[in-house]
Amino acid sequence: MNTLEGEGRQFNIVILGAGYDTRCYRLGSIKKNTNAKLYEVDAAGSQESKINALNNANIDTRHVSFVSVDFETQDWMEMLQSKSDFDKSIPTLFVWEGVSYYLDKHVVLSTVSKVSKCGRGSYIAFDYFDESCLNSTMRKSSKKIGEPLKYGIDSVDDFVREYSAQSRIDDHELKVVDNLRSDELKERYLAKSHGRYIGYSSEFGGFLMIGSPPIYKAKLLIAPSKSAIGNVLADQIVQTCQVALELRDVFTIALSGGSLPSFLQTLSTRFKQAGIDPEWRKWHVLLADERCVVSTDADSNLGSIRTNFTNNVPIPTKQIYGIDETFLKLSESTEIIAISYEEEVVKPLLQKCSGMLDCVVLGFGPDGHTCSLFPNHPLLNEHTRLVAPIDDSPKPPSSRITLTFRVLNKLSRQIIFCGAGSSKRPILEAVYKNGEAIEQTPKKVVNVKTLEVEMKTPAPYPCGMVRPQGKDSLVWVVDADAAKSISIYNK
Repeated sequence: MNTLEGEGRQFNIVILGAGYDTRCYRLGSIKKNTNAKLYEVDAAGSQESKINALNNANIDTRHVSFVSVDFETQDWMEMLQSKSDFDKSIPTLFVWEGVSYYLDKHVVLSTVSKVSKCGRGSYIAFDYFDESCLNSTMRKSSKKIGEPLKYGIDSVDDFVREYSAQSRIDDHELKVVDNLRSDELKERYLAKSHGRYIGYSSEFGGFLMIGSPPIYKAKLLIAPSKSAIGNVLADQIVQTCQVALELRDVFTIALSGGSLPSFLQTLSTRFKQAGIDPEWRKWHVLLADERCVVSTDADSNLGSIRTNFTNNVPIPTKQIYGIDETFLKLSESTEIIAISYEEEVVKPLLQKCSGMLDCVVLGFGPDGHTCSLFPNHPLLNEHTRLVAPIDDSPKPPSSRITLTFRVLNKLSRQIIFCGAGSSKRPILEAVYKNGEAIEQTPKKVVNVKTLEVEMKTPAPYPCGMVRPQGKDSLVWVVDADAAKSISIYNK
């Protein structure tokens, strides 16, 4: 929904079994968003009581459409459409909390399967109890207070198969986006810092988000040769920098290491050829990831960036941010180095550039990793930190720090991937869905082929999981050698 909001597209938020849920009234970002249409669906009696309470408290409800329904006997989707202006063809988030375990199994399955009939990019998020936890004592106790527990989920895989069986062949395929157990909920949403928590969650179940992921598209620029990649990449950075300086009078750019810095050598020349002043004094350069070595070490990303780029342009030295090397001399942990970089570098720079980095330039390995985010590594599920430590990198050196997906997908205005050579072909074939592409307005800058590609969901590799929000926010720059084995190159 954040992506749709950023693009100015219309979307719905439906609170199912709303009860006395107050999010539509207390969360300013929801209430004030003119692109969001809000609906509350609940039993008639409960809804009437809530509306009266809201009116008595002088709370404005004009931005919310109320629909009353009996979940046990009526089709809530039909009621929602017939009693309001709800348009199921546009993306919708259905929030369904504190309800599923009070309903019969067939009602729960039917409710979830209805999401497949809504526009692509629709999701339903709901909590559930484990069936094994709903023992006879709990059922009897809940029945005595008039709210009998009826249904629990022990196997999410079995649940998926059952609701999928209720969907028609032309419905969107639903996928489990998240299945957060108690400990995961605690870590993602209740962790404050350094092992402290601001609350607790039930240990009897979890929280599921199921939906039909939206189509995510990226721009793919295919340079005729490896030697031409630098100019293509530079032109993208020139455009992004110009916009950032005009709007915010500062430019923040995060860079990876490896072979990537070598592609930055023509950047200064491309600014001159475009007739644009880069205003280097307003640049702030940080690291997308770094090996925990001193900057003079051959493995240092900062060392490579200095050699290939920053030593040749007048960016103030104090605005080029490496790790604090005193921690290395003191043999401090990777954890301490990551915390320091997040607190002393990333957070202050985010404040300086209105909450989002302007540009992040990344490479991608033949194993599909990017930054220091490797396939099947626990860091792929890190949603709290901005900078994370890693001490078991599959590639040496083993100790590193890296920006997380929270920064890449939520806090970056543009991500540019860059890669060359035949070793990249399997990754490109895997991350683009079926190798299909739609050519955009032809651009013949140094014979660059410009394509619009659909990213595969779910992403098979970490580099494919990078999906910043906003239109044209993801760009891939590769050479013909990397692209020529995939069908999109020949279209």
